[in-house]
Amino acid sequence: MRRIALAALACAAFSAGAGQSASAADLAVKAPRVAAPIQYADWSGVYVGIEGGYGWGRQSGDSSVPFNDFRNWCFDRELGCGSPSLGDFFDFLGALRYTDAVFPPGLIGSTKQKGWLGGGFAGVQKQWGMWVLGLEADFDAADIKGSSFISNVLNFQPSNEDERLQISHDVLVTSKIDQLGSVRGKIGIVPTPNLLLYGTGGMAFAHVNNTVTSTQTINYFDAKDLANGDEDAVKFYSKTSSTVSGGGTMLGWAAGVGGDWKFPMDQGSSLVLGVQYLHYQFPTNTFTLTDGGGGAFAFNRSQSVDTIKGRLSYLFAIH
Repeated sequence: MRRIALAALACAAFSAGAGQSASAADLAVKAPRVAAPIQYADWSGVYVGIEGGYGWGRQSGDSSVPFNDFRNWCFDRELGCGSPSLGDFFDFLGALRYTDAVFPPGLIGSTKQKGWLGGGFAGVQKQWGMWVLGLEADFDAADIKGSSFISNVLNFQPSNEDERLQISHDVLVTSKIDQLGSVRGKIGIVPTPNLLLYGTGGMAFAHVNNTVTSTQTINYFDAKDLANGDEDAVKFYSKTSSTVSGGGTMLGWAAGVGGDWKFPMDQGSSLVLGVQYLHYQFPTNTFTLTDGGGGAFAFNRSQSVDTIKGRLSYLFAIH
């Protein structure tokens, strides 16, 4: 009987020790940590804002301005306008026949432009994880302008070493972009909660005004007499100038990059500061430039523009 009791006590003591060992072992092993999901500030919403900045562009093409027949004959000792004598006029025509002179056209090269722009924009965007997709439209008034000057001069020696015939054609081109706008898609990434970096691209338009002033000069003189101060050195002189102008809308594309930083406000909305670079490209367009008196000139030009703009907007959160 005593042996049975001792055996029972021994079993009870063993069971208690084993239970305590198991509990200690359980406490010694810690549960693995589960990584918390990355949290991104929500950029989903509708936004409106204002923008302003600087732009620079280049207008180019293959147009040339023909040398028109001189319309205002000029002939006096101070090169003022008047009527040449018949003899001087025929001497001049003879000089032209002798040289077989070809009136040079004014070949128009590229025109560089620069200036400011400012306006507004609006858009909508939606965030999925760290990615943001959106659509944006903008419109800017602009004063991006420039000019170029081309001068073609031909010198001839009609009959002897003293006489000179000089024909020149000067062309002044001025161009101005007064409106820029676009509708673009947008894809961005959120590397930190309040920073959005994005690329953008889509359709664009620009309104352009162009003016071309063509000046033709013909001068027939005696070089030796002119050097000696002889008032009869100038045998014939003619100068005429005409101006044509016109504008139009060019259609093309725009693409660029930008960055936004937001300052959260109440109820999830935010104030957003940003900077954006856009490149605009417009293919060749034909503008019809007129002088108001029935004269017209076909002007073929392509256009590129680059802009950098600072932006301020308000993001209305949607969920």
